[in-house]
Amino acid sequence: MKRITDLMNSYEEQGAMGNEAALSKEEQRRVLKGVMLRIQENTAPVRPARRWSKTRKLFAVAAAALLVTGAGVVAAERFSLGDSFAGWMGSPPQEQIEALGISGHPLDLFQTAQGVTVALQGVIGEKNTAYLLYDVQLPEGQEFPETDLYLFENQSLMPEKSGAYGYHSELMSKEGNTLHFCLCINSWKELTRQQVVFSMDTLKHYNEDTDRASVIAEGPWSFEFPLNYSDTSVKIPMKKKITPWGEDGIAINGIQVSPIAVHLECSRPVSAAMEQESLDTRQLMDLEIRLCFGDGSVIDGGDQLSSGTGSQMLNIQVNRSFRKLIDLEELVEIQIIAEEDGENRVYSVPVEMGN
Repeated sequence: MKRITDLMNSYEEQGAMGNEAALSKEEQRRVLKGVMLRIQENTAPVRPARRWSKTRKLFAVAAAALLVTGAGVVAAERFSLGDSFAGWMGSPPQEQIEALGISGHPLDLFQTAQGVTVALQGVIGEKNTAYLLYDVQLPEGQEFPETDLYLFENQSLMPEKSGAYGYHSELMSKEGNTLHFCLCINSWKELTRQQVVFSMDTLKHYNEDTDRASVIAEGPWSFEFPLNYSDTSVKIPMKKKITPWGEDGIAINGIQVSPIAVHLECSRPVSAAMEQESLDTRQLMDLEIRLCFGDGSVIDGGDQLSSGTGSQMLNIQVNRSFRKLIDLEELVEIQIIAEEDGENRVYSVPVEMGN
């Protein structure tokens, strides 16, 4: 059972990017002042997909891409992601799981309150998306009730740098006295090497038959640690920007992809910001991103784990993560599908990872 546990927004004001020659300086100042006061879509809620994909596709190993293209220092110790994460991701080949673990950062932090232990296993991620894997464990000999809905009533994640960000926690699996969770984090700011504070209290479980909640432990539990994983993302060359809504609308200028997420770098012209600000989030959240692989398989909206947007003045970013690992070496095309005049139009970006 999926559960959005928290969403936190933060806004940062920066100078305008770009220059519109058609506007006088006085008009530019007026428009920018309006943008500063009225743009409110800085972060859309991170939304988990509503259904599990029934398709289980296999992807080839991407270890070389992870090690060669990942920015930052490779973790000194391999992070073992475990069977729960592999099953949650649709059981990809073990080589892919191990390759991703090489770029990860093991934490091995734990705290116990009222007999319940929260243990942070480690983090994996890329520039703007990260997964924190953690367990919740009862004392030896005890077991969690037979239900699939567990959550912390209060859960908070605070990065050291400001900017728009969102997160949500999901239960990957339960076995005996242990719950295996994954916290998915999306951020405007680069996450790699940021120091974060992660805290929670009041662990509950819900009885779906009686619709009642019971408190397992009050806590609190709190941790501070760095996101010292290696960035596994790569930039995909684009021959030209994509403008689904015309030259005066939002433009997609860049694409970044990693084994766990896709990131779009977008912008809007100053002259259109005042008229289109209320449409930005809806338009971008409704975009479908489809990843096509050499063996004919695809990852699309049906495999989506989370989706979020963030903006700073004229720049907008879109983050998408999926319930499947993205095989970078087999990726041959990224399709962006936008609705225009009631019809879906497909924009294709070829991928040649070997070049």
